[in-house]
Amino acid sequence: MAPTTRSATRRGIEAVADDDDMPIAPGRRVKRAKNTSKTEPESTKTGWLTDDRCRLLELPPELRNLIYGFALEQFGSPKHAPRLRRCAGIIQVKPWADRRWQAFGLTRTCKMLRVEFRPLWLRNLQISLDSLKHLDNLMKDFFPDEGDLQHAPKLVQILWDHCMDDTDVRKDITPLVRMRASASSTRHEFVPVKLADGESYFDDVCWYCVEQMDAEERGHDDWENSHEECFCFLEGMDPDDWEGYQYELIKSTKIVDKFISNGNAKWLDDVRCEKVSIQCIFGKSADPIKFRIKCKERFAQSGTQNPDEDHTKGAWNLIQAWGFTEMHFPKGTTFVIAFEAETKTMASYHELVNSEVREIRITVTK
Repeated sequence: MAPTTRSATRRGIEAVADDDDMPIAPGRRVKRAKNTSKTEPESTKTGWLTDDRCRLLELPPELRNLIYGFALEQFGSPKHAPRLRRCAGIIQVKPWADRRWQAFGLTRTCKMLRVEFRPLWLRNLQISLDSLKHLDNLMKDFFPDEGDLQHAPKLVQILWDHCMDDTDVRKDITPLVRMRASASSTRHEFVPVKLADGESYFDDVCWYCVEQMDAEERGHDDWENSHEECFCFLEGMDPDDWEGYQYELIKSTKIVDKFISNGNAKWLDDVRCEKVSIQCIFGKSADPIKFRIKCKERFAQSGTQNPDEDHTKGAWNLIQAWGFTEMHFPKGTTFVIAFEAETKTMASYHELVNSEVREIRITVTK
């Protein structure tokens, strides 16, 4: 028998242990190598290969844009855009495949994809708001930074209730004007709330008639309703006529559309620089609309070329420089230019602040 070395014997034993098909003699102890690693690889725990690289970012920009195009929401040409609502409380989380806005699944992949895809998604967005007062929430949630306004949505619809919204209350339309000034491609429109809620002309009963029916049920036969105040649909109307009649009730909003569509270069520049804030005052019934433009102190002073020039002349110069006098607004439309000034003085360790707001009204008379 040929002599063997201890190392050769060890190699033979290891070869036998590694071969699963070769039987091991009974009573023979086989030494196995110990795993010196303290932690198992991530791929062993999860069963998936771990790779921090995002392969999508390695594709050419042209291919990535095609993929982003598939991920964008396909709105088509809807008559009424999806309504934006603020969720109150915690809602049940749905899988990405079951959500309406599936594009959010792509934004969860990595930050770089979110940076690339978010502007495309915003510019393609079409939404509707229940009221003008929700514009502030829209700006805070979707456009927290000033530079984001260049990616304003493609369409913003404002639902308008003829009974509730046509009141003598100031409504801030500065966000709409800023969107138009930052992104010329964005479009907005006012839509009757009844049409957006899916009501038909069979369900249309005005508030005056509802009050009359309620008075009759309570036995108040002496309650009178003037026919001029009733704005129910007229007999003989078809659905198309009734829909046109709903838009006729909110025709005053067309003046707001015209105001926001002002493309004067100086006006757009002043809006982008936040030198003005705009409020709209809707009068009751057929009263004309008022636009209140509040200017900052430093901007109000620039409207007057000479120190002795009065505020009236300065306000008229601003309206002309902004191009509103050339837009031919309806008769009765009023522009209120507000100049705010504040002076501070000290007296016996006390600060005295004198604030003054002067308003100049300019009304279209022809």
